[in-house]
Amino acid sequence: MSRTLKRPMFRKGGEVMEGIMTGIKTRENFRDKGMSNDMAEQLKSVQERINIIDAISGAGASPLSDPFTQFLLTAGPDLVAGKAAGGTKLQEIIGGIKPGLDRATAIQMQKDAGRRKLAGTLLAKSSINDARKAYNTYGKALYSTFEEFLPVYAKGQLERKPMSAEDRERLDETNYIKGLQKETNSRGAPVVSVDEGKLIYRAKKKAEKDDFLKDRLDPRLPYVPKKAGIKEDTATIGGKKVKVFRPNTQSTIQFEDDFVYFDTIRKQYLLYNKDQDIFIPYGGLKL
Repeated sequence: MSRTLKRPMFRKGGEVMEGIMTGIKTRENFRDKGMSNDMAEQLKSVQERINIIDAISGAGASPLSDPFTQFLLTAGPDLVAGKAAGGTKLQEIIGGIKPGLDRATAIQMQKDAGRRKLAGTLLAKSSINDARKAYNTYGKALYSTFEEFLPVYAKGQLERKPMSAEDRERLDETNYIKGLQKETNSRGAPVVSVDEGKLIYRAKKKAEKDDFLKDRLDPRLPYVPKKAGIKEDTATIGGKKVKVFRPNTQSTIQFEDDFVYFDTIRKQYLLYNKDQDIFIPYGGLKL
């Protein structure tokens, strides 16, 4: 016998599907069951998801959503008002109501499709994470499993009134201020107060509508930090002496040339000139 066939991997004995056969699955008989066990599990998962979406959206709740009802409402009038010669009173009545039935059925189908789409969006990964947080916060007290809680939670989200423009504006402002307050000082306190954050937010919203300012906003740093230590001074610009502000020479803050930064103390934007290391007040917008 050759040396190759004497190697351990070719010796008889041992457990089946081990060694070089590790991870190899036994061939499944598709002729009897039609699909693999993995495919069956995936199909079951998809069907469960569809059932949850229908439960959340309420699709199918209306009698007009039922396929058999739709058949009776559309095919029935056609049978009664068929193409036979002559016309009866019943045929006239059916002919009058059939267009309305068709419209009602079509509208209901559109509603179901729209609600299914919205429900599917609510079941996206990010929304599922929100649902799990809600379940851990208060859902466990009412439902024994997350699967029971999910349709109720998502349906509540689906039926929640849309946020008004004012509410959206307040939420945007709150989130913006929270972002500013992530920077803290050596004591762990935010370097920007809530009132200062409101000023910066209001200034940014106005600046976005200003032709000069909107392209000069620094997304990295929208305001002049206190630690920049700017002080009033004068400089010659275009042959004229003008009021400017100079940052502390020991400041390590990087400002971008020809960009504007909001000064919360003076409540106005300052245009930074890198060559002279100065801030020039912009008078076109002031809070």
